[in-house]
Amino acid sequence: MLSWFFTIQKQQHRDAPGMIELAVWQTGIDGFDWVHQLVKEAKAISLGGDGYPYTYQAQTTVLKPVVFSGPPHANTSWGFDCGDILAPGWVGRTRIDRNAWEACDPDEWLTIGVFDES
Repeated sequence: MLSWFFTIQKQQHRDAPGMIELAVWQTGIDGFDWVHQLVKEAKAISLGGDGYPYTYQAQTTVLKPVVFSGPPHANTSWGFDCGDILAPGWVGRTRIDRNAWEACDPDEWLTIGVFDES
């Protein structure tokens, strides 16, 4: 299956290290264009990567309307191949934590992880 897995996360506060997951979704092979467009428009920064993941950063003010209008190219139902290993926490559906988004500062830099699922 040719697809991409997206995750948007924010850094927790100093007293609670780690990341808070704001949104996750899966797309088909054409679901990566929106990130490239944000970089081209200087609204996001590419931090590189090899597809496991590619990493980008953009501010809340850029990403929130994109995600809240329906994550770009999100699969209605997630796919997987018979040889895939699915972790126990895999739910196979798009998730958006609206409360966590509301707690983000508008100028806060968020991390976009893009995983190649081919």
